[in-house]
Amino acid sequence: MVYRSIWTYIVRRLTNTYIAEINSKIGKDEAADKPEKFKYMNWNKWEESVYIYLDSIVGKSGAPLSYVIRKELGEGTKWEELERKVQQIHTAPLQGFTFNLDSKRVLTLLKELYLDTETWFRNIKCGRAAMKAL
Repeated sequence: MVYRSIWTYIVRRLTNTYIAEINSKIGKDEAADKPEKFKYMNWNKWEESVYIYLDSIVGKSGAPLSYVIRKELGEGTKWEELERKVQQIHTAPLQGFTFNLDSKRVLTLLKELYLDTETWFRNIKCGRAAMKAL
């Protein structure tokens, strides 16, 4: 039983690494424009720009960094009809070593975007929790 879970982990890790390599070779690793500083008045537009920016950066897990702040899929969503990238975002684990690395990267970006604004968070060390706090 232990061997099966180790094997699954190795296969998943190699697959994500391979996908990240392919994305970087075909130019999909280029980041979109960085979002503007955080503003309450333009929350929806700002949130979307952060998601697009993170979607353009491949994290340590091999999935786009947007997986850290992903929202749950709606009721009745058919998995087979989703794009491969969306499936990859929704299968990336929200715990573990690579998640912690990616989460800190997202947190650093969010801190950069809200620095010198009316927003702040205290004692939050997770990018996912920081986005929810906003």
